Amino acid sequence: MNSFNKNNKPHPPSEKWEDRLFDTVVMFFQLSFLVVKEIVLGIVRGTFPWLHVGIGLVFTYLIFQYGFDRSLFQFFDMVRWYPRNATLYSLYYKFWVSSPLWGWGLYQVIQKRRLRNRMEEVSHSVGLKNGIGKVSTPVFDQRNYDGVTRTLRLAKSGLPIQDFQKSKSALESAMNVYVDDIRENRAKGTVDIVYSSDPLTDHFELSEIARYGDCRFTIGTTRSQKIYGSLKETPHLLIAGQTGGGKSTFLRQLLTTLSISNVDLEMTLVDLKGGLEFQLFENLPKTKVIPDLEQTVRELSSIEERLHDRMRYLKSRGLVSIDQVRENLDQMTTRHLVVVDEAAEIFLGAYDLGTARLQEARRILSQIARQGRAVGIHLVLATQRPDAKSLDTQVKANLTGILCFQMPNNTSSITVLDSGRASLLPDIPGRALWKHGATLVEVQTPFLSIERAQEALAPYKIKRGNSNLRSTHDSSQNLEMDT
Repeated sequence: MNSFNKNNKPHPPSEKWEDRLFDTVVMFFQLSFLVVKEIVLGIVRGTFPWLHVGIGLVFTYLIFQYGFDRSLFQFFDMVRWYPRNATLYSLYYKFWVSSPLWGWGLYQVIQKRRLRNRMEEVSHSVGLKNGIGKVSTPVFDQRNYDGVTRTLRLAKSGLPIQDFQKSKSALESAMNVYVDDIRENRAKGTVDIVYSSDPLTDHFELSEIARYGDCRFTIGTTRSQKIYGSLKETPHLLIAGQTGGGKSTFLRQLLTTLSISNVDLEMTLVDLKGGLEFQLFENLPKTKVIPDLEQTVRELSSIEERLHDRMRYLKSRGLVSIDQVRENLDQMTTRHLVVVDEAAEIFLGAYDLGTARLQEARRILSQIARQGRAVGIHLVLATQRPDAKSLDTQVKANLTGILCFQMPNNTSSITVLDSGRASLLPDIPGRALWKHGATLVEVQTPFLSIERAQEALAPYKIKRGNSNLRSTHDSSQNLEMDT
């Protein structure tokens, strides 16, 4: 007759010691497998601490070599438990000498379990779960080579990458970290969250101006490294951001470093607000500042002719890029940079030149974006008001590098980046998102004051008559800037 407790539930039968022993052995082998797995993964991923574990192995070896282990048994009056059988001693010796290795693996197992429990809480709190309530599980959490950031890899569990990106702020709050990047590996079904416990600096002074060369320039700094670009690798740029975000300051340092470090570079700077933004670069050799749309169309037509000439030259010699040209031909190998500030003025057609003239300007800009890379003609478009009308989709598709400062709303951010993250940027001048290919990373862009830019450019300016030359001092007084 079964006995019942006061809740009328039968007591479970007493567990036999053989069953408990069997369960213990199974748990031991399961744990051993997980420990070995973590050691192997650490070696494969390059995260295994060879130096620290090596020091630990030497230390435990010396303990046994000099009999300190037996002294410990004597100190605690446990000598009778010291293994005297040769087989038992061999197992005892091998286990404890190698204990730093197993200890590291066990530590990783414990940390991964803690991480899994923690991420389950975080995923539930920020709403990252699929239709059946399953949350993303961690694959690993490891420090990156820069020593500052870490990468948390999660199994997506059927969640789209957009859900993780929309939850960036919530993840930062729940994890008490700063998230730099969120990217997916669709083939493996995982998402990587690159994060750090340290905030990104809110001011990045450009220290070097004239030591770049080879059409290189500074994009910005992350928490761990400076990011550079090159017109050879990123031939066309889109720079977007509302007033006060840092767009004009970035253009200032970009054009200053490029013009000083690359004396053969030709620049056509289109400023459809009367030339105010680019007057700093007037009177530089091989540089034209264009203040109105009529002159812009004429200059673009001239650049188009040069593009065609270079295309014919390359085709006649069976080449695909000016980088393959070995002769020193100025007209064929000199790179040309076309910068249009507030490109929306062209694409929206705010001037009274007629539809035909506006369409001509748009067509040439599109052609430069499509074919300019091969012939060394580069395009930079800057805009404050990005939308489907002011940013031609065909042109945007060929702008390989995008720098987006803070956006007023999600729609503008998506238009530029195909992501809403720019609307979530902090209100810090110079803070932006840099997109190159599939990489999207938050940066603090370099700051270069007007005074430093003037000082750096002064030796390169062509001296002209007073009637034709606007003084640098007067220019600085009138120059509109957004820090």
